Amino acid sequence: MPLRIGHRGAAGYAPENTAESFERAITLGCDLVETDLRVTSDGELVLCHDAWIGSAEVAAATFRDLPPVMTLGELLDQCRGRVGLMLELKVAGIAERVYEIVQRTEFPDPVLYASFHHDEVRRLRDRDPDASTLALIAGAPVDRSRFVVDAGATHAGIHVDFADTTFVDALHNAGAKVFVYTANEPAEIETLIACGVDGIISDYPDRVPR
Repeated sequence: MPLRIGHRGAAGYAPENTAESFERAITLGCDLVETDLRVTSDGELVLCHDAWIGSAEVAAATFRDLPPVMTLGELLDQCRGRVGLMLELKVAGIAERVYEIVQRTEFPDPVLYASFHHDEVRRLRDRDPDASTLALIAGAPVDRSRFVVDAGATHAGIHVDFADTTFVDALHNAGAKVFVYTANEPAEIETLIACGVDGIISDYPDRVPR
């Protein structure tokens, strides 16, 4: 069976990217929890999918100026020894700092660094050939596997709308594991399992069978 991955914690059950959401994902038996990383103007790495929180632009605001938001350090503390992490780098230029923080804190569980910015993924692999990295893509390119090869990634992240056996097989043949986002409906999840995917990212991770 594919890995059970909680999207922004367990976003179908609790507010996304919050301690409550991650706690729910852990209790639901996730193998990994996925979250989004951005950086504030004063250099704090925060968990936030969108570029704006209310009227505040994350990149232009200081951490103290933002509404309550979790930091990477808080996530590492909460999840340590309990669940692995899939850290999506939402903006360019933060990959090495995120990696350094994870290494410095000696986080003991699996960590997968993911991004639509494939140069960020490539940089991490160049720095640490043993790092687990995931190249995200939103569509279905003509050459189904070239993007993951160019990024030097160990994993590919593809959208549920484009996931089929042909795409999954091409990525497997290129040596990559395949994670699919964001699958919430039981029928979608059954189809993905039949395609042989390695991980399913869901707002309702308990719908992914063990």
